Amino acid sequence: MRKLLLFCAACALLAVGCSSKDATTADATTTGGTTATTTPPAKTPADTSTPSAPPAGGATGYPAVQAIFTKNCAGCHGGPKGKAGIDLTSYEGVMKGGAEGPIVKAGDPEGSVLVQALHGTGGKKQMPPKGALPADDIKTVESWIKDGAKKA
Repeated sequence: MRKLLLFCAACALLAVGCSSKDATTADATTTGGTTATTTPPAKTPADTSTPSAPPAGGATGYPAVQAIFTKNCAGCHGGPKGKAGIDLTSYEGVMKGGAEGPIVKAGDPEGSVLVQALHGTGGKKQMPPKGALPADDIKTVESWIKDGAKKA
């Protein structure tokens, strides 16, 4: 009987602790004839924007470039079996290149196969094949390469 009572008490505590009551409900307390109301700060939604503009200082970081690749390229060039042997899902994959060798020449956007593919120049097929990336995204990739194609 005692175990059943403890079990029921634990279930009741769990149910109260997991209740779906909105945490922004005001909590009123009466003190000396006055009522004080406290409301927790409003929750802010997570930032879901895709970074594409260079951070302050002019240098473009790899996270902005990776967001572009994830959104536009990883469907075909994702993982070790990506088309042409290219894996654009990680920094290491980008820097390794593909079946024909490296696709990024740090400091040299025009000499990078990746940039040539984004522009459809240098004898490279336009990538992505269903339409060019927005100019701002291409500039972000070019800036990252020009700045040394660093991971951080």
